[in-house]
Amino acid sequence: MIRKFVQRVSHKFRRASELRSRFGNAALIKWGTSVIGEKLFNLEITHVVWLESDRFSLPGEPDPKFTFRFLTVEEITEFAADPENNIKNDFVERAALGNDLCFAVLSEGRLASYGWYALKSTAPEINYGIALAYPDHVACMYEGFTHPDYRGMRLHGYGMALALKALEERGVTALVSTINWCNWQSLRSCWRLGYDDLGCIKTFGFHEGQFRLYPESAKKLGVKFDEKSDSHIPFTAPENNVKEKKEKMLSNK
Repeated sequence: MIRKFVQRVSHKFRRASELRSRFGNAALIKWGTSVIGEKLFNLEITHVVWLESDRFSLPGEPDPKFTFRFLTVEEITEFAADPENNIKNDFVERAALGNDLCFAVLSEGRLASYGWYALKSTAPEINYGIALAYPDHVACMYEGFTHPDYRGMRLHGYGMALALKALEERGVTALVSTINWCNWQSLRSCWRLGYDDLGCIKTFGFHEGQFRLYPESAKKLGVKFDEKSDSHIPFTAPENNVKEKKEKMLSNK
């Protein structure tokens, strides 16, 4: 027991030292507040960020060896078969239902990086337990991943910027995302691209006594929050319908 306690304390100190060296004292203070607040009050703080299509800026020019585009459902299914790509089965099902899109960065057939974009609304289980709904000209970027072999190349930022440009063909002119306030790497990527900070969702309390405060600036832009449902777009379909779509995809391969 003492050994485990010492290991946990050592891990915390290493984490604190890493945060301070990479992101400065402000990151260290926020992380410490988060750790203590979570223990005492079940505190969770999440930034709501917003990017208009006429505000984003590419972080330079991407390497021409990379291809940027949306994946088909069949391609998503194939890439999901490789655990290294970190694509969960429920993501494949959402893509099959047509409301969620995967914008990928490809390199010679490999999936280097990707981001997921939901039209109209997102389900609670992919957004810190909170469903979001928003106007038709908005999409939610809710999941990003870069393969370890391609990290450090700013592919996440390139992918987000080019995804928004591609989404303009669908009438989407803005992105909304939620990011934990201690996820410094993702936040830094957003600030580079020109995202605006709409404020934070603050969650605290336990069980029936849990409360959430939502940023008014996000509500004014048409974002709706609901922790009890999927808002106005259902993300789940009858089980047989999902199975039929997956069987159809596999039979066409």
